[in-house]
Amino acid sequence: MQLWQLDIVGGVFLAAGAECKVVTGVDDHSRFCVLAAVVVRPTGRAVCAAFAAALIEFGVPDEVLTDNGKQFTARFGRPHGGEVLFDRICRENGIAHRLTASGPQPRPGRSRRRHAHLDRTHAQGDRAASRDDRNALTEGDVEADTNTT
Repeated sequence: MQLWQLDIVGGVFLAAGAECKVVTGVDDHSRFCVLAAVVVRPTGRAVCAAFAAALIEFGVPDEVLTDNGKQFTARFGRPHGGEVLFDRICRENGIAHRLTASGPQPRPGRSRRRHAHLDRTHAQGDRAASRDDRNALTEGDVEADTNTT
């Protein structure tokens, strides 16, 4: 069984001072980082575009685990119910979408460690000029720190 843990982390800044977010995904068993994409705004479309790119590159997992963010579920949105784009992608690809319990929860374990690394790396004051430059730096961090044997 293959399970990916997805989350969104903030605190990544560009040289002009704009804050970006990083959409992260980690395979639960291997701890391989399948997704680390910088987005200017973590909208449903931006998160789903990053997720879709990971599906194309690494294949379709059996399950994904996310928090209850509005990018991932309409469970707590107004009006109640409905299906967000992320749920639709999961349904159309036969992926079971698991949600963490409601209420204040820590990030899923693997994602929490990945985010701690990103916090340490980007807190050192390095600033990228654009989102694409930051994405390149983030991908390099992921390759160097996570996806080695």
